[in-house]
Amino acid sequence: MLLRVQWFCQIADGLELVRKNRPALQIVFLVALAEGIAKQRVGKKMGSFLGIKEFFKKYINASDKKHLEHSFRRSITGPRLHKLTFTSQLRILYEVRNRVVHGEEFWVFFFMGKKEKERYIKEKFTDYAHLTEGWLGKQNRKRRVSLEMTLTYEEFKNIVIRTAIANINAVA
Repeated sequence: MLLRVQWFCQIADGLELVRKNRPALQIVFLVALAEGIAKQRVGKKMGSFLGIKEFFKKYINASDKKHLEHSFRRSITGPRLHKLTFTSQLRILYEVRNRVVHGEEFWVFFFMGKKEKERYIKEKFTDYAHLTEGWLGKQNRKRRVSLEMTLTYEEFKNIVIRTAIANINAVA
């Protein structure tokens, strides 16, 4: 299982060399890693989204969960921003994975750039985010939503790795 973590993360990192600025392609491997580990750990057949939800909800540490929860939210054209539930955030990531795997869309969803975030922190911006889009809803009622993202690919990858190791340790 630890080899799977290493392989999937190396593949995800390598995609930046193959196709620049397409983080949705990288997300496929990180989300597939989460799904595969959860299914193997539980040892019973379950749907893909249930596997991803199981992976994150039970073994993510509190600080990583809080970071993920505060890293992206719905952006409304007015001054108010709407918080997403943790499950809705997982659904958005799952939908990004589905759209990439089925060849529908791999160019819309983006994480915040690492250098961009470092610059905002260095310049002491109190409010900053990168605008991107995701899909939210169930079955035939999915709709495109505007998101404000402060999460970088590296941060998301590290959250997945830590949660994967916690899942693996739960079995050992």
